[in-house]
Amino acid sequence: MSNITTNIRMYKLEELGDCFLVTFSDDSKDYNVMIDCGSYWNRNDSPKKFKRIVKNIQETIGNNASLDLVVATHQHNDHMSGFMHAKNAFTSLGMEQVVLSWLDDETDPEAIAIAEEHGKVMNKLRNIKGIIDKKKGGFAETVKSSLSQLVDERTFKTDNSLTGQATQFLKSVGKQPIKYLSPGDILDLPGYDKDKVRIHILGPPKDSKSLKSKNPRKKESFHTRLHDLSIAIDDIKEVLDTGHADKHFPFNKKYRQYPHKKDKNDKVFSHQSTKTIFKEYIDKKYDWKRIDHDWLSSVNRFALHLNGYTNNTSLVLAFELVESGKVLLFVGDAQAGNWRSWETVPWKDDNKKMNLEEMMGKTVFYKVGHHGSHNATIKPTLDLMTHKDLVAFIPVDKRDPNISSRKIPWKMPAKNLYKELKKKTKGRIARMDEGKIKYSSNNWPRGSFKEHELYVEYRIKE
Repeated sequence: MSNITTNIRMYKLEELGDCFLVTFSDDSKDYNVMIDCGSYWNRNDSPKKFKRIVKNIQETIGNNASLDLVVATHQHNDHMSGFMHAKNAFTSLGMEQVVLSWLDDETDPEAIAIAEEHGKVMNKLRNIKGIIDKKKGGFAETVKSSLSQLVDERTFKTDNSLTGQATQFLKSVGKQPIKYLSPGDILDLPGYDKDKVRIHILGPPKDSKSLKSKNPRKKESFHTRLHDLSIAIDDIKEVLDTGHADKHFPFNKKYRQYPHKKDKNDKVFSHQSTKTIFKEYIDKKYDWKRIDHDWLSSVNRFALHLNGYTNNTSLVLAFELVESGKVLLFVGDAQAGNWRSWETVPWKDDNKKMNLEEMMGKTVFYKVGHHGSHNATIKPTLDLMTHKDLVAFIPVDKRDPNISSRKIPWKMPAKNLYKELKKKTKGRIARMDEGKIKYSSNNWPRGSFKEHELYVEYRIKE
């Protein structure tokens, strides 16, 4: 009979971000896995915060121990920036094995092609940002905010951004050669009893269509009004390519009005009235009325889409506790297309093959995707999570400015998804900001939950 104990620790970041330490323990060895380490805003106090976390990890695993496995799910600040904020501390701590997604492999032809395509679009966004940075006003500030978060963390391509630096650091710091994982890979924990824990890789998908499909379809979302919110990427690329409005925007020729020409109501615009309008239009005191750059609102939508596309490239890991069959699911920020692709994962070891329904049915721990956003957990797959011991951890903090201060705040966690998670887990939900949530039928196993000023932790005893 197995005597393995699993501790899952979620560090409190006081903003949006992911930082998890998972420890598998038996009579002979502790095996320590770190999954992501980053925060969204990266303020002046961020280095101090992450150094404190690394110090806590060292105290937990022992002064002579190092991290056995480090996973970075995808290249976003809120999952990777901590590796740079506490680079020296992580170097001292040590990492035995680092794993990244196949998309981070600079020798993979498919990854290279995606990186080049992505890089071209990013360069266009940088040019657009240069235009917008000179603008003032509410609209301009909104677009600047979206572009700053995206442009400063160029996905797939390594540059001087925090994520770029973190990727290069992780590629070089491990004692063992780095591994790039693809859907269908099955990984035994190096140096640990292979009959106790194995890792099934579900995503990111290899096909471009799934990678680009970030929004849930009808009946895939718990928020029916928000399903299928995809934007016309080709149209917005045209805006970025040409620098002016395309056929769907109001400056297309067919929408323009000219003096001395009749409109459809047989009205004629006089030359004098046109001169008066033009004079007022260029007057600086009426600058607030000008709309000639309103087409740039499409850039904001495009930036948000590209940001979601990066989330969809998340490495997805299902840790199987072999003897009991229980599964721990870590999805990064995977969105709809990534989730959908799990049904057809090409497993590379038929002897260990586990179908999706079976895997989800055995899931006892779910790290909720993308801080509980509406499009990062699709309904059909969550419906398969039927285990009586299911627990959910949500790395969310309501004090984050995206949630607390925006005119249109991010809905994290999304209301209907949160309601469903409460029902599925019988209230066994933990958050960074609230710890163990209050729930009328809370039935956590005795001694399974621990809260510390730095983290919340859940223990699974076999």
